[in-house]
Amino acid sequence: MADVLLAPHQLGHGGRTVAIADQCAMFMELGHHPVVVTYTHVSHLLTLQEYVQSVYGIPDGVPVRNIYADLLHRNTRDFEARWSRDEDESVGDYLMINDAQMSLAEKGADEASIKFADDVIKCHTRDRQGNLHEVRYYRGRNIKYRRIYDSSGFCSLEYRYDDITGTVNQENYYTPDGFCYLVR
Repeated sequence: MADVLLAPHQLGHGGRTVAIADQCAMFMELGHHPVVVTYTHVSHLLTLQEYVQSVYGIPDGVPVRNIYADLLHRNTRDFEARWSRDEDESVGDYLMINDAQMSLAEKGADEASIKFADDVIKCHTRDRQGNLHEVRYYRGRNIKYRRIYDSSGFCSLEYRYDDITGTVNQENYYTPDGFCYLVR
């Protein structure tokens, strides 16, 4: 029988995910081959198939495809590399101040800023386990770019900001070894 594509924008919101899992089971009972296709960037691209099946109950044997995960796997040479880790973790000779805010602490995150005089140079945000989640770089008081870390520990997405308006004007998507496979 033919493949049946189920194409939600993303999984994990409301009853849509349960409905997708139920539809996959129904199509499998009818002898079809369901394939779930999603179109959003998520923080677990390297382990997307396993993550979706364990968390969202998608039946075993149903492939889960994501445009970002497919491009990442196709363009990665070294899955163990962490291309921006040294630069992002580096404090240099600057003063590092732990600015844990209540809203972040409630979410279990911890934020630390690296400051030079009164200017923030970069801010780290870590998850409850202490893993790097996000790094924001500043020029003066304006954000220059922001790096988002995948759950596997590499920078998978970088937002670049316009100097005048402060809005995102470019998104760069990276493999663990630093290859930019998509610019938006």
